[in-house]
Amino acid sequence: MSALDSYWKPSKLDFLYECAGVIDDPIKLQKVISQMTDRQIRATFNEFEDPYSNFNIGGEYTSFYWERFKTAALKERPNLILI
Repeated sequence: MSALDSYWKPSKLDFLYECAGVIDDPIKLQKVISQMTDRQIRATFNEFEDPYSNFNIGGEYTSFYWERFKTAALKERPNLILI
C-alpha cells in the first residue's frame, strides 16, 4: 500500500461508469445498484439526468441513461427519492 492509497476516499461517483456499462442489462444494473449507498445512487442519477454531463453532451439530450437507471434503482430501493 502506497502513501497515496491511505489518503484516497471513495467518491460518490465511483459506480458511475460501471452503471453506464451495464445500462442495457437491467439485472446487472440492479446488482451494481445493490452495492451502492443512497448517496452514490443519487449522485449517479444526477449525472445521468444532467443534460450537460459527459453522457448527454455531443448529442441530443435523451432519457436513455437516467430513465433506465431510475427504474432499476427504484426496484432495488423503493423508498429512495430521485428528483
